[in-house]
Amino acid sequence: DLGRQLSLPEPARRIVSLAPHNTENLFTAGAGDLLVGTVDHSDFPEQALAIPRVGNYKQANFESILKLKPDLIVAWSSGNPDALVERLEELGFPVFYSEPTTYERIIGNIERFGRLTDREQPASEAAREMRALLNRLKIAYSGQPPVAIFYQVWDQPIITLNGQHSVSRALEICGGINVFADEPTIAPRINVEGVISRNPQLILLAGHENAQSGGWREKWNKWPAIQAVARGHIKYVNPDIINRPTRRFLEGTQEICELIDEVRNQEYAE
Repeated sequence: DLGRQLSLPEPARRIVSLAPHNTENLFTAGAGDLLVGTVDHSDFPEQALAIPRVGNYKQANFESILKLKPDLIVAWSSGNPDALVERLEELGFPVFYSEPTTYERIIGNIERFGRLTDREQPASEAAREMRALLNRLKIAYSGQPPVAIFYQVWDQPIITLNGQHSVSRALEICGGINVFADEPTIAPRINVEGVISRNPQLILLAGHENAQSGGWREKWNKWPAIQAVARGHIKYVNPDIINRPTRRFLEGTQEICELIDEVRNQEYAE
């Protein structure tokens, strides 16, 4: 994803993944059994839970990685520390840099993992299924009236995602508009006043326990000046299937499209 070329003398057989989405995409490509190390929160599919941990994506343990003797390391270019990955490259470990910010890059990662591990058939089948679902969603929601959306990923401080994040691609396909797409950082901190000024028609809560149990929703209910609040358009989405750029991201996109369509049908029917 950095535009470089990576060649291996033979298919990879010992892989270390330095991000949960890479772990999941390797399983989708049919190469999950080749993983000898991964990081915290690599929890899907269930088989990933049995893979030894080398830390987390921000603080991976260099010595643990060396002991595993990988013949391929799959890094996350915007998430892993540069110093760690550069040091691994200096020691001669082949590194694939993953930065799947679009649907095609997600699918492309899976296809490349298939080529790097000699698992091209399962990877290609998964890619075909993903492209077919993507095309169905594009056809179903193209030309629909737009819906302005605030997408929340954290509560204290309030954090959203900007237009560079793959989540914004999901909103766009569904006919949604990310009201904070123009923020300069990929995961900007914002405040209540900022949300009031952007006045979204829909608030999507993409958190875990607090968001789902109602804590986040109750805080927004104090601000009826926001159209989404006044109209009761505050919805929850499972962050694991939409924030991670994997095959499940397409399933999450379908879920988001349906939530947006509910709001659209109410707003434009009146």
